[in-house]
Amino acid sequence: MWNYLLQAMGYTRSYEEGLEGGLLLVKFTEENPDKLTSKEYEPNLMKLYGFVLRMLDKLDRWEEYLEVWESIFINTKLELTYVKDARKFHGSQMEPFIIREDANTLYVHFLWGTHYRKALIERKLAKKRMGKRIGNLLHASPAELTGAERKRRVRHIMEIARTINPNFR
Repeated sequence: MWNYLLQAMGYTRSYEEGLEGGLLLVKFTEENPDKLTSKEYEPNLMKLYGFVLRMLDKLDRWEEYLEVWESIFINTKLELTYVKDARKFHGSQMEPFIIREDANTLYVHFLWGTHYRKALIERKLAKKRMGKRIGNLLHASPAELTGAERKRRVRHIMEIARTINPNFR
C-alpha cells in the first residue's frame, strides 16, 4: 500500500497534500509508539521522515528541507546496518552518520541514504541566494496538470492497483 501512495503522490504531483498527510502520520506515530510493535515503529518513522523530506524536495521548499533534515539528524538515532567494509568504500563521507559499531557491523543513521540529495539541495539553494537563474532546477508543478489530467492519472493508478489487488477500492 505504501508504494501505491508514493506513486500516486508523484504521478498526480499532489506534493502539498502528501506533505500534510505525511506530517500527520509522523505526529501520530511519534505520539503513539505503543500502537506499533518495536519492529514496526522505527522502520515506519524512517519511511515517514523520508516521505516528508521527499515532498519538501518536490515542492522546492529547500530551506525547509534542510531545516527538517538537520532536525531529524540531530534528534533521532534511527539506524540502518552496514557491513564494516562500507567505511572503506564510502570513506570519510560516512563518518558523521555512524551512530555506533561493533566487530562486524556499522550502525549508520538512516539519513546517510539522503546525503547526496541534501548536498544537491544545498547547491540549488546557494544558486538561488546568489541570484542565479534556477528555473531549470525546479520540479514540475502540480499547476502544470489540468484537473482532467490529474483525474486521468488517479484513475490510471487505481486501475493498476486493482490489477495487482482485485480487492483494492
